[in-house]
Amino acid sequence: MMIKQLIINMLNRKGFMRTMYPYANKQYGKFERYSVMNKTDCDASYVVTHIRILTHEIEKGFSLPEPRKGFGKAKLQELDRLLSIYEKKFMGYDDAAYQTAIATVCYYKSCAEQYVLDISFLNNERYQANETLNCGVRISDKRELLKSDFETYYEFEKTRHSVRNYKNMALDPEDVRKAILGAQLAPSACNRQSVKVFHITGAERCEKVLNIQNGAKGFSIVNDVFIIAASLSSYTSPLESNTGFVDSGLFAMNFLLSLHSLGIGACPLLWNDETDRAKQLRDIVQISESYEIALIVPAGYYTDIVKYAVSPRKPFELVYERL
Repeated sequence: MMIKQLIINMLNRKGFMRTMYPYANKQYGKFERYSVMNKTDCDASYVVTHIRILTHEIEKGFSLPEPRKGFGKAKLQELDRLLSIYEKKFMGYDDAAYQTAIATVCYYKSCAEQYVLDISFLNNERYQANETLNCGVRISDKRELLKSDFETYYEFEKTRHSVRNYKNMALDPEDVRKAILGAQLAPSACNRQSVKVFHITGAERCEKVLNIQNGAKGFSIVNDVFIIAASLSSYTSPLESNTGFVDSGLFAMNFLLSLHSLGIGACPLLWNDETDRAKQLRDIVQISESYEIALIVPAGYYTDIVKYAVSPRKPFELVYERL
């Protein structure tokens, strides 16, 4: 029996070699070819991608509970450089990204005195405020975000934003239960329902987790962190190696909207790291390697006044194409 099982395992391994390696090589080759990983600022997609990332990072800085004095200078200098390149070489490629970046820099300028920001290197002729573009941060009354008389679901969706400041109190377990039940309504591959939520409680443990993720600097005290992960035992083929991330993403969006409906703010933080940081994380939270971690979500009840990054969305024409 042991010899028979050994032969089966060897055959399976050969099948894996035949199937997985060509697939993985092709998938990575496609990523390497079309991503901006190996491109430079001579390429329009490289310039626009980094303009969008830097714009968001500056916007995010303003959305923190207490923005750091003088923050963002190096990022702003790089954004200013890329905007110059875009103007000279790529106008018309993605002008929405360009205009949003310009408006965000204008917002940065308007806050220079308040946050002791160095704007001496900026070309003032380029950065003229456009009143039609809403960038930077917005401050809203919690009641406006949580009103219950929305005419359409779309109107409700528009009130959810990534929030980084929460009340210093633990979430009610019944609210957590309701949010997860809502998240479970999301579709999954062949209804396999692979996703599991790991709930970390207590400010000290939450801080350890967020420090490893490294995307939550400047957040308020966080008493609840959710780790969204997919069980690899739910998948049957090497061709499904990325399906756990898809299932987790679908689940996570329902989860975020469910939390929002209960008066709970959250901020999804991506996790796609299998370096030493992954071991550190798993040592703290004791999650088996059989679960593929996709997202880390700090959450907490909204404060009475809610501050969040505006983060304008692309024009409809850039995200829809009828074939």
